[in-house]
Amino acid sequence: ETCDAIISAAERTGRSEGWASRYTLQSTQTEVHLSDLPEETRSLVLRDLVPRLCRTISRRMFTFEDGTCTAPPESLCIYDALVIKYDPRLGLSHLVAHADFGLVAATVQLNDGFEGGGTWYQCLESEEEGAGNAVGAGDGLRTGKGHVTVHAGPLWHAGAHTTGYAPRYIMTIFFLSDRHVDANRRIQNRVINALRVAEMYGESSPNPDEEKVGRAAEAAEALLGCSLKLHPLDAESHADLVPAYRRLNNLEMAVEAGRTACSIGMLTNRSRNFGTWFQLGESLVALAEQVKERGNNSPVSIMETNRLLTEAVATYREVLRLYDVQPLAATGGPSFRSSALGGLGGALRRRALSDEDTIEAGLVLEEATMVDPENVAAWSELGLLMEMAGGEAAEQAAKVCKSQVIMIGMKKRQEAEARAKQMTDKKK
Repeated sequence: ETCDAIISAAERTGRSEGWASRYTLQSTQTEVHLSDLPEETRSLVLRDLVPRLCRTISRRMFTFEDGTCTAPPESLCIYDALVIKYDPRLGLSHLVAHADFGLVAATVQLNDGFEGGGTWYQCLESEEEGAGNAVGAGDGLRTGKGHVTVHAGPLWHAGAHTTGYAPRYIMTIFFLSDRHVDANRRIQNRVINALRVAEMYGESSPNPDEEKVGRAAEAAEALLGCSLKLHPLDAESHADLVPAYRRLNNLEMAVEAGRTACSIGMLTNRSRNFGTWFQLGESLVALAEQVKERGNNSPVSIMETNRLLTEAVATYREVLRLYDVQPLAATGGPSFRSSALGGLGGALRRRALSDEDTIEAGLVLEEATMVDPENVAAWSELGLLMEMAGGEAAEQAAKVCKSQVIMIGMKKRQEAEARAKQMTDKKK
């Protein structure tokens, strides 16, 4: 009954306030916060569920055989709680691999009757690479309605793909303890918020503000400097420096931060971070473009550009290799593969050291558009490649690619405007 009450309250809130992804900022699931739910539901969770979880977490995770307890129930408190909805009918089926902020996270399964789903944990995977994306590989750990899974916040995990037609509802509750103050994770949380501000006011946003972007990026850089003083080998902090430096147009430092994050990840994370390698590839291509432009096609700049593009090609190949050998839950699904293919095709097109580069670029870009027909970057790169090829047929193909870019762009703008109007109407 408690689970049904939480779902009912979340659906009512979702209909009135709108389901969104304000916490995870992912387009593959939606959530409403506990603080948005009616008082009766909040009280039910805070009065009945949370105290029981605090006692269980304290006893099962922080109490030793001799009776010593390093986190008694009264030391635990929640800093956020979300009702998350996965609806495969709307393409909202999963959450990519990540670690949580906070000391402990508890996931309450609120319903049954769905297909797939569950939580994938890296630590439960085989030590051997090669499980791949075959059916059954990387399945999520599933529990029944009303049951709870608890894990340490930094544990690498993902929301496995929910399939079929029925939605999956969970409540995730994040706990802190005054006995275990993790300054590094708290700093990273502030970094994420700063980067969200930079994204909110970036060039592609409805209300771009270069000054706000700069201040947010500078704040993220300063915070990450503090984080790395506390934990110099924290791959996540190095990875977060990449978008911060890119917002500050410091591409050299963005590339170095990406290289460091990937190197540390190779040693500490069996599944590695698919996104870290991908953003390193993006940064290498951006830096190559900058070197080429500043060097005015001098022999030295051409050599450096080709070196960076060769590294970018190798990086994107690693991204695709990781996709093939990791479980689906750890990679995020086909659209991520399409993005990686588009990145590889773009790097090969720019490098163009031989006919083989050009031919492979065309093949991987075509595959990228087939895997995800709305991959604007891949269509754009394919159009540029066709223009380079010359000839009447290639020119027609380039026009088709440009038309696709325009149509997809219009569709996304219309969707964004509709969402903005919906939010404005709800505020009224």
